Amino acid sequence: MFKLGEMSYVMNNRTQEIDQTELQTETQAESESNTSEQSLELVRAITIHRSPEELHSLWRNPHSQQQILEEYAELSDGGTERMHWRVHVPKGPTLEWETQIVEEHTGNFIRWVSLDNADVVNEGVLWFQPGPSEWGTEVRLRFRFDAPGGAVGKAVAKKLDFVPGEMMNKVLRRFKNLAETGEIPRTEPQPAARKDKD
Repeated sequence: MFKLGEMSYVMNNRTQEIDQTELQTETQAESESNTSEQSLELVRAITIHRSPEELHSLWRNPHSQQQILEEYAELSDGGTERMHWRVHVPKGPTLEWETQIVEEHTGNFIRWVSLDNADVVNEGVLWFQPGPSEWGTEVRLRFRFDAPGGAVGKAVAKKLDFVPGEMMNKVLRRFKNLAETGEIPRTEPQPAARKDKD
């Protein structure tokens, strides 16, 4: 459960207040906890040299979201504040769900939840706050998911055991690169680089 106004969240059956002065300017793990055997809630943050309004608009662009998340999911515009997700699990089925934005304030936050019959029940919030000394914007991403049960759930949980920390760090860095430079660096070596090594 997320409480937007107080910037607090429920974890391990207790509410923990987030000290705004401790928000770091680099991507980092701020909290990570199993809320149940197959439920996980976590937070990551990064500072981006763009205004909250610019970042809000960029994230809300379906094409931008696909660029940022393309390593982990196929996204398509579901219309009316909705997004359709397809995630391919190694040695498992393709998982699909739709999310819908349920709360939003331009330049402040976006909150979304998965809809009924989602293969992975999840919800997330993205906050935008002016950075220290008015330098850039502190972007905070909070995500919670419940993996499905059975063998599929174990496969998803195993994959997402890596995904929560590493994926969220990478997603925020990709968001930062796209916002500040207009592109996301590719990890594949360029032809010239491969030639030099031959």
